[in-house]
Formats: sequence, structure tokens, C-alpha cells
Amino acid sequence: MPLQNWTRRVRPSTTATFLRFVMVTAAWLLGGASALAVTPLPVPSIPPLNASTGRVLERLADGSIVVGGDFTYVNGNPISHLTKFDADGQLQTGWRPEPNGVVNALASSGEHVYIAGSFQSFGGQAIARLARVRIDTGQVDPQWAPVVNATVKHLTLDGNGGLIAAGDFGTVGGVPRVRLARIVIETGSLDTSWQHTLPLQAPTALLASGTSLFVADQGNVYKLSIATGLLDTTWTVNNPNASAIIALAERQGFLYVGGAFTHLKVGGAVAVARNRVARVSLTSPYTLDATWNPDANGPVNAIAFDASEAVYIVGEFTTVGGAARGQIAKLSSAGTGAPAALFVFNNSASRQFYDVLATSTQLYVAGGRFLLDFGVPDRRFGMAAFNLSNAQLSTRLYDLGTRGSISAIARQPDGSYIVGGAFVKAGTRERQNLFRQLASGELDLGWNPGASSEVRAIAATDMHVFVGGTFSTIGGVQRFSLAKIDSFGIGVVDATWIPQVTGNFGFPQIMKIDESRQMVVIGLAEGLLRIPISGNGQPDPNWNALASASIVALDIAPDGMVYAGGDGRSPGNHLRRYFPSTSGLSAQDGSWQPRPSNPISAVDVGADGWIYVGGEFSSIGQQLRSLVARVSAVSPGLADPTWDPQGNIGTSQAVRGIAFHSPDHVYLGGNFTELGELSARGLARVSATGVGALDTQWRPNISPANVSSLQLYSNELAVTGGFGTVGSTIRLGAMALSLDAPDDGIFYDGFE
Repeated sequence: MPLQNWTRRVRPSTTATFLRFVMVTAAWLLGGASALAVTPLPVPSIPPLNASTGRVLERLADGSIVVGGDFTYVNGNPISHLTKFDADGQLQTGWRPEPNGVVNALASSGEHVYIAGSFQSFGGQAIARLARVRIDTGQVDPQWAPVVNATVKHLTLDGNGGLIAAGDFGTVGGVPRVRLARIVIETGSLDTSWQHTLPLQAPTALLASGTSLFVADQGNVYKLSIATGLLDTTWTVNNPNASAIIALAERQGFLYVGGAFTHLKVGGAVAVARNRVARVSLTSPYTLDATWNPDANGPVNAIAFDASEAVYIVGEFTTVGGAARGQIAKLSSAGTGAPAALFVFNNSASRQFYDVLATSTQLYVAGGRFLLDFGVPDRRFGMAAFNLSNAQLSTRLYDLGTRGSISAIARQPDGSYIVGGAFVKAGTRERQNLFRQLASGELDLGWNPGASSEVRAIAATDMHVFVGGTFSTIGGVQRFSLAKIDSFGIGVVDATWIPQVTGNFGFPQIMKIDESRQMVVIGLAEGLLRIPISGNGQPDPNWNALASASIVALDIAPDGMVYAGGDGRSPGNHLRRYFPSTSGLSAQDGSWQPRPSNPISAVDVGADGWIYVGGEFSSIGQQLRSLVARVSAVSPGLADPTWDPQGNIGTSQAVRGIAFHSPDHVYLGGNFTELGELSARGLARVSATGVGALDTQWRPNISPANVSSLQLYSNELAVTGGFGTVGSTIRLGAMALSLDAPDDGIFYDGFE
């Protein structure tokens, strides 16, 4: 069987087995001991965030606003799906019910807020889809837990001790209730005496008013008795093309209806043209208001009223009554419902609002897929508030986000970090895929080049930052995938360094500055390039390092030799070495062939002369090695026959980052959960001598166990990946660790 295909578990040699036994036994005997705490440095620490969605708003009796939706961050704080702002707009960071899924609907009564959605747990307790929490503390009531078998999408209080719920469910508490049910507020139990007979398909809106319950389902609005659930057959409101009716609201004897319809039929009358919003008299005989006709050109998702009886609509429209309105409009409740000369915003097609709420002074909106841009320094995501008097955006910050991703970081000599990835904010400030965090911990407010798409690779000198990614513009300048930026000031893009990369090289994935500080070497999806850091940015024509491989791992030796790893599509191409100068000849060193069996994810040239590599391989350099090895820089690149941290134990996991720290340690990062049958979650330290024994006292305890790269800066280890916490410290995808000896005496239980 060829070595490169041997991926099953391999039995180590007798000596290696004995050494493993000694290591495991020692760890077991030390089970009562504690490992030294590993605490991340203050920088980098700013969370990368993307815009998320606010779906529903609820105003409480004290003026507080509760918001539910898809988000996992609020104003830069890790808060999931449900949050609360006080009447002055201050985020209540201690109010954290923490449902684990989307919140679709809210209702409040007395001391509680009622929450509906698709969540499966609430505050760590197994309460699914329907729950209630205390208004003052945010604590979930574990005794109030109706058992609903599918997502709940809408709620309304009936004013008579009941909570009406609608959604996708078919049973409540094991009792059949198709998409609509009444819950007794006091107990959380199903009202078994209340049943409907509606042919509901997918309820889209719910409203209790007086003694009546209105239920929208696709193109129909049904009217039921709140007391019994019986259908009022004298009421008929629908649209002939079955376009969704999404919003229901009641005011001054009218039922306001919003949605995607273009015609509405009331009672026995013929269908009348009404574009997306209309109102129907609630006095029998029920009739469509023949005059009030605002005429929106896109769906209306929510309707609200202020104290002056003005009507507010939000949705996906860009005009109302032929006048430009960017998804928000204020309408008169009299006459034709003409739009007021307020809330005239740009018509961004990416915006969509789901809910609206008016108080005596503020208009709140919640939505998704939008960036609110109203001439303020930082745009609002997911939620915003406006002053009713002048329609100006409130200075109060309401910012709903979700986690972005970090793909690359680079430390500058002054201790600042350049951070690149896929995100739209750094904390609460807008940053497009690239930002700098100062050594003081603050975001650099001036340096803001802004890339149009993901930044995947970064390399920095004292004066410049080189970035690569999938962008087409950066700093407002057209640059395709590569750019050189000032590391100071506002981050001006170099006007002359404009690489013209020809051929099918793909996008940059990793970058390194060579030892001479004259060249930047770039690993791409289809090969390697070397570009002078000065001049016009054209690749070195004399360095012919064509590589039919996706290069994701790169390091440069003091003698200028370039070591590159990735997916070479064959064992001979996963790991290669290239000469620093070729004068047009092939740069590849054909004599150095470690031939790993599977792709390489990490390469580090150690100061001890070894080439350290990590990846998914099971053999390399004529040795059986799982995930990690070191190979000789001397051709043909044989693996060290002794150093074997993983112990030849086959696994489907990978080592994706590796860094040698002279003289004693090697740091490994990846998605592994153990090394050599010892617990090690995502980040580990092994000895650079002997068999490469795992240091069981050095335990960063990252979660999840997901590291994608390691970079050593003297005694500082920079780490990127998919992790979210380090011990009890939040770090979203990037952190730095001091490798100096710990002196704080803090311990934690490092054994699992």
C-alpha cells in the first residue's frame, strides 16, 4: 500500500509506544494539578462584525424598548437574539435572556415579556419556541413553557388573559392545534376550549382588537371571536392574486392592511386596485376606504401610529404616491393618505424593514439587509431611531450585528495590529474588511482604507501595509486583489504600485516580506509571485516559481529560500522549496522533495534549522507522520525520525498553524482536540526536542477548537481562527499571547 494513501491508524514503534505510555500516565497522575493560565493580550481584541437583522420591537410601560431578531451582537457586545434599551436609549447589558435562535415576535403584559421564535433553549434551559422573561431582570420563567412542536412567528395579547400564537406548529402540549392557538397567560397552558376551523397555510400577521381577532394568511384576512375562536362569516377581506398580507394595525375604527398585494376585495364588492397598503372600515357593513390610497411601489411590512394619528409604514418600497421614499414613509390618516415631506431617504435597494414603533418623540425601525446611511459618521445596522419632530437620525446607538470573520493579521513595530477579513464594522465603528487597532487598544479612527471585499492576506513593513484578497477597490481606488497602503495617517493607497497579475493565478491567500525587506512573496490560489515592495508593483520577471498548487502556507529562510505549501493535487507538489534568484530559470529546487501524502496548511522555518510543517498528511519525508512533522532543509527533505508530537495516530483533523519559538517550543494550531492521545484543543505547545512532547501545563482553552494561522513576533504569538473565547475572555477570531514566562500566579483546571 503506498504511503501517501495510508490514512488509517498506525501502530507506533515499541519505543514510541513506551514514551506515549509514560506521557499519558504522567498526565493522569497529575490530574489533580493545575495548568498555568494563558490569558490573551489586550490587542488585538476589537470584534469584527457584520450587519444583522432586527425583526420585532416592543415598547414596555416604562418606555424601554425590547428588540428581537437574528443578531448575536448589540452595540459591540455579545448579546444574542433579544435585547433591551432603556427609555434614554442605553443598552441594558445585564439584561440577557439569551435565546439560542431567532426571535420573531414579542408581546408584553404585567411583569413579563412573551417571546416567540425558532429557538430551542432559553438562558441555557430547554424551553423552545415560546417563552416568557421578567421585564426587570430578563430571567426566563422555567415553569412557563408551552410545548410547541414548530416555529412560532406571531403573537398578540387578547386582553382577556390569553396570548394568541400563530406559526408553523401543528400541536401545543401534544394537543392538535393547526398554526393558531390560545395560551393561558397565567399558567402557560393551552386553552383547550378555544379552537379555530380556519384552513390556515402560513399565517403572516396577527392582531387582537376589542372582541375580535384578525388573522392574515397568504391573501386573506380572517376575523374570529376572541372568546371562542369562531369565524365571523360576515367579514371577507382578500386579494384575488393571493399576494401576501403582512401587516395589520387598528386605529380610529379602521383596520390598516399592508403587504405585497396590488388589489383588495372587501365583502361582495369587486376587487379594487390598492398598492400594498389600504384600510377597511371595522363598522358593518365592512367597506374599503375609497379615498385613502397611499400607493406604495413595494411591499409594506409594518404599520404604526403616533399620538397625532399620523401613519408610519416601513417595508421594501422606494416610492409612495409617486414620491421618493426609502423604505420609510409618514402618511396622513386623512384624505388620500399622502406622504409627508419627512423621512425622505436615499432609495437603497438593499434595505428592508420588518417593524416600526412610534413613541411621543421617537420613531424606531428594525430590519435587515440594510445599511442606514443618513450622513452620520457610522451607519446603523439592524435598528435605528429618528426624532419625530424633524426625521433626523437619533444620536442614540442601536446597532445589531453578527460575527464577521478574520482571515489575516499583522503586527506593526509599535504594537498595533492590522486586521483583515470579511466584516463591515470593527466594534461599533464602520470598517470595510480592514482596520487597525492601536497598541493602546483603541481603534485607529483615522486609518480607514476600506476594501470592497474580503482581505485574505496581510504583510507589513514599518511604513507600508501590503494586502491581498478578493477586492476590486480599496481606499476608494481601483485595485484588483493586491494593494500597497501607507501604514500611517488615513491609509493612502500607493498611486504607483499597481500589480498587473496575468494568467489564472487566482486570489492571494498568504503574503510574506523576504529577509532583504525588498520583496513581498505572495501565495495565490494557483501559484506563487514575488513583487518588489517599491516601484510599480510588477512581478519579478526573473523569478520563475510557477506552482500548479493552491498556496496557503509560506515562509522564507534567512538564506532567501522560499518554502511553500498547500494543495498541490499530488504528493510531490504539496510542499516545495524555491531558490531566491533564478535569472529566468525555474526557481523550484527539484532535489528537495519531502512528498507529504496530503495537503500542507502551515510552514515555519525554525531557527534550529528544521522546517516545521502542519497539515492533513499521514506521511512525509519517508516517515509516517500524522498532521505535524519537521523535515530537514537538506535535500531530499527527510523527516526527523524522532520528533513526532502526534505519535502516528491517524485522524481526520488538521494542523493549520505552526510556529517555532527558540529554543525550546513549537506552537501548533488547528481544529484538533488532542495530540498524541492527550487533550489539546485547537492550540498547543510541544517541545522542540526529543519526541515533541505536549506541554500539558500550557493550556489556552480556546473555544471552539479552531485555529487557522499562527505568526510569531519575538515573544508574541498572533493567532487567527474561528474561535470565540480564550478561557473566559472573548476574542473573535484573532488574539495575541505573550510567550514570556507567566508571573501572575493565576491557575485554572487544565485537565478534562
